[in-house]
Amino acid sequence: MLMATSTKMIMSVANSVATVKGQDASLESSMRALNCLFGMLSGQQSDELCCNCTSYAATLTGAKKQLLEAETRMADCDCKESTRLLFLEIYNIVGNIMEPDNPVQQRKVGACVMPNGACLLAASAHLAGVD
Repeated sequence: MLMATSTKMIMSVANSVATVKGQDASLESSMRALNCLFGMLSGQQSDELCCNCTSYAATLTGAKKQLLEAETRMADCDCKESTRLLFLEIYNIVGNIMEPDNPVQQRKVGACVMPNGACLLAASAHLAGVD
């Protein structure tokens, strides 16, 4: 419950800041969140349970979809160079991430060992707006 409340509060603040600063700020915020999320996905490739989990696969698919949407938005605006460089950095990360062949619901089969059943990738995806 506390995590859900905190997540809603963080997203509300992020959305407010982006609205005040305009589309470029919103796009930059999205790119920064995606950069963090793809970094986590890249790092979790070395975890044999996480990288073969349906949550990992769904997060990767959703993040890629959001990245393509951000790319479209970037083409329609005159964004900062730092945002464009961040975009290229993300594509370098994405190019090195392997999609799982046959993901399994690790929690359902009893293999997930995350404390309290909390999936850090799913929580991070939610914070990044990837649901």
